[in-house]
Amino acid sequence: MSITGGKGLQMTIAFGMLALGGVTGWLWPLSLNSLDWVQVIFTSAPLLWIPLAAVAGRPLVSVPLRLLRFFFPAALLLAFAFLLPPTQAAGLCTFPWLLLSLWLTFRAVVVLFQKSEYSLPRICGTAAYLFLLIGAVWATADRLGIQFFGFDPVIGLLTAVHFHFAGFLLLLVTGLALLRWRSPLAPLVGWMAVLGPPLVAVGILITHFEGPPVAELIAATVMALGGVGSAVCHFQLAWQGKGQGACWMTGAVFLLGGMMLALLYGWRSVLPIPLLSIPWMYAVHGSINAGAMALLVVGWLNASADGHRAGMA
Repeated sequence: MSITGGKGLQMTIAFGMLALGGVTGWLWPLSLNSLDWVQVIFTSAPLLWIPLAAVAGRPLVSVPLRLLRFFFPAALLLAFAFLLPPTQAAGLCTFPWLLLSLWLTFRAVVVLFQKSEYSLPRICGTAAYLFLLIGAVWATADRLGIQFFGFDPVIGLLTAVHFHFAGFLLLLVTGLALLRWRSPLAPLVGWMAVLGPPLVAVGILITHFEGPPVAELIAATVMALGGVGSAVCHFQLAWQGKGQGACWMTGAVFLLGGMMLALLYGWRSVLPIPLLSIPWMYAVHGSINAGAMALLVVGWLNASADGHRAGMA
């Protein structure tokens, strides 16, 4: 069965687009600096980009294609949960996505240890699923009205978004790129991509408890440089004709812009820029990063299909 031609994947894309349109219509009219827009960005990940990335990322973590049938129902319930106020009912709607994330993470870890192939791309793929699980836990907590560590509910929602996009999606496309990128910088980029998301979370936690701001500054720098490295990697692969030039180049431009904003925000304790407020960041930085991940995931999905067709020729 073709990677991109299977009926399961086609139905997932079609239903995901319809459901995302329904979420957007439900929340319409939208303001880009409102939490409604954050919810649209967030729900786009489980409804569309994560199932597509799971298929494209099978060279790193071999997710059985039959599992695609479970993605959409779980993602649809998760999206519905974000149209409800934080209650037990909303929290229950997130459980299928949480359980699916737990199963995928468990499977990814088990396969990594069974094969004993600890290459950096495979570590990236396995870590991506660990971050997906963390994001799912924060999403469930948000819908249940639980604020971990006394964070504001907005931070809880943004943490869920962070681990779905900067955690799962960015790390998965970076791992795929490292399979093809022959550069002495590849190990540095890979490890910064792996360490960046948890470091940012720890840095924000330290700042929240009135620790030194330098912790968040260092974490943001590692995260941003890992993203910049991934963008450069995709640029070079596209320039060398090793994949989907248009998607990868455009996605890399978006990713560079998003990472530069993240870097400036992380350095706000040293170089304060009044414009870079949290609402402005999720309106601009969040939108740019979401666009980057969408383009890069579609590029890798198409590249996987090209490789599949070449293998059958």
